[in-house]
Amino acid sequence: AVVSTQSGHYGRADRLKWQGIMTTALTGAAYCISTLPYAVFRILEVIVDDRNKPESFFHTHYHSLANDFLFLNTISNIYIYSLTVPSFRGFLLSKVLWFIPSDNGPTSSDQQTGRSTSAGKFIL
Repeated sequence: AVVSTQSGHYGRADRLKWQGIMTTALTGAAYCISTLPYAVFRILEVIVDDRNKPESFFHTHYHSLANDFLFLNTISNIYIYSLTVPSFRGFLLSKVLWFIPSDNGPTSSDQQTGRSTSAGKFIL
């Protein structure tokens, strides 16, 4: 067994390893949760009586709900990556802040020219 001389300290490689493991595990869990209702629908579809197909709860409401759950996989990815990948979180934050107007007021050059461009300034 290899014993580390820096017990309790994690290096960058260890953080990236756990970051990758956590991202993969959460993405896999989201996939399983999002596809499970549809898989149940496909399996039980052959068992449920076909005579009342258009009016049955199973073929109308449950089928619709199962299809809606499939979108969770796509939607969840941005949240999973934001939660587990700090660089992705920083990227998103920089893009969101770009759209928020700055409240710093006009600059000295704006005051000299008489133009008010404070509404057009954005935080970068």
